[in-house]
Amino acid sequence: MRLRFVILPLIAVIAAMAADPTARAQESGANRQGVQLKFAVIDMDRIVKEAKARAEIERQLDELRQKVLAEAREEEEKLRQANMELARQRSLLSPEAHEQKRREFNEQMAAAQRRVQASRIAIAKAEQEAIKTFQRALGDVIAEVAQKHQITLLLRRREVVVSPESLDIASEVLARLDEALPAVKVRVDWSSGQ
Repeated sequence: MRLRFVILPLIAVIAAMAADPTARAQESGANRQGVQLKFAVIDMDRIVKEAKARAEIERQLDELRQKVLAEAREEEEKLRQANMELARQRSLLSPEAHEQKRREFNEQMAAAQRRVQASRIAIAKAEQEAIKTFQRALGDVIAEVAQKHQITLLLRRREVVVSPESLDIASEVLARLDEALPAVKVRVDWSSGQ
């Protein structure tokens, strides 16, 4: 409810200023400096969805996850076979020898679980780094486009109720981003989680 009281007046102020594109800031020092407000809107969701580099990050992550999943399934099958063999040997081994084999099996199972968890952690860290690289490049491109068009106020599309398409700079940002950063290599440090 409190958010509503903040957003509604903000929308009213923005709408009033948007009605006159040459509106100047009234109370700030910007008015004394003669800075004109120039609005633009950016559809960040569209950019993230359509950017070549982001799609490449997702493709690489999918491959890595599938690789880890395949390795985990292979390890699981080996453990299942070892468990069956242990059950088969139960009657052939002394209780002490069987218990020792059971402990060794449990250690192997725990080690396999740790390896899978370490791989997932390593992939998650690599994903974070790749996304940071993408976000830095995106920020640089947005700043470049905003400077080129002398934009003084940039709003996210999802926060704007109504705006003309001519104010949306997403297409230009997307084109420049795809040119500047067509791909990001996802680099996994497999030793970091071990």
